[in-house]
Amino acid sequence: MIDVWTKQAPDGTTITFKKEGTKEVGYIYSAEGRTVKETSSMRDELTRLEVETLFADYVKGTK
Repeated sequence: MIDVWTKQAPDGTTITFKKEGTKEVGYIYSAEGRTVKETSSMRDELTRLEVETLFADYVKGTK
């Protein structure tokens, strides 16, 4: 399963979130839109809101 969505950061940058994986192998979550892409992986499936919370500092531009 792949789920992709975008959100605008406070500074106007468009951040693209991506969730890939299955319950059997786990999930990879990423946020992209700044110079550096941030990625995290885990066994649990997160909701869109949980993914956005996971990358909150990235969206704010503080990480």
